[in-house]
Amino acid sequence: MFWTLDRGDSRSVIIRGSIYALDDEQDTVTRDYLTSDIKVLWGQSGCRCAFPGCRTVLVEDATPHDSKTVLGKIAHIVADSDKGPRADPSMPADVRRREPNLVLLCGVHHDVVDGQPNSYTVAELQTWKTDHVEWVRSRLTDAVAAVDFAELQRLTKVLVLQTAPRVAEVAPPTPPPEKLRKNELTAAVTTRLQIGSLRFLDVEDFVARTTQSDDGFGERLRAGFRERYEVLIDSGLTGDELFEELVDWAAAGSTEFDVMAAALAVVTYLFTICDLFEP
Repeated sequence: MFWTLDRGDSRSVIIRGSIYALDDEQDTVTRDYLTSDIKVLWGQSGCRCAFPGCRTVLVEDATPHDSKTVLGKIAHIVADSDKGPRADPSMPADVRRREPNLVLLCGVHHDVVDGQPNSYTVAELQTWKTDHVEWVRSRLTDAVAAVDFAELQRLTKVLVLQTAPRVAEVAPPTPPPEKLRKNELTAAVTTRLQIGSLRFLDVEDFVARTTQSDDGFGERLRAGFRERYEVLIDSGLTGDELFEELVDWAAAGSTEFDVMAAALAVVTYLFTICDLFEP
């Protein structure tokens, strides 16, 4: 699935009902972005600016008078056009618009790097992105490790209404490669599943204990996710895009690492026990 942006809407794309700002070289070329690439880019970036030392959250919370607004801008590492910042005419046009060539920045730093392309090179932006993705992964891993009963209770209670942690002594189940391939999930999601698996046994224990005091809790939780999964499937989402949308839905769009971590842990648990995605 592609999102096509014309000049009348060249600064935004709607994903999960939110307007995501997109803006780089000031040309008149219509740009096509795979929605899966945009979802992976935002997920790997933790909704934060990749400019070193910035890490500004790129979603402004809603106010009593206005809904959330997205502040991020997507910059091309190698220019989208042959004459844009850091242009490389030898790079195929379709490759320039894929996720590996995109970096998520705040508005200020987006304009800085494209306004001073000789100071901010392709190699430098690639390093920023690699370092930033690793920082987000590290923060998310730490947050998953810190997820406790209260956080799972808070998250799952909200999910069920809408539709002391135990350290694992044995390794959690590993999603089989065949299931990953069958559901078109890439290495990016595999890494996130590995992070979420750090709390697989704790989520399993949490669901079992909560079901003892709240009969049917586990079934309602599974049914809620499954219903959302079917809605997303019917809308045409697949692969990484589908996975990221489920995690984002579970976290209610939060940019807080503890909430995103709890959401990732629950989605990973349901994925592993085959309640989500094709077995």
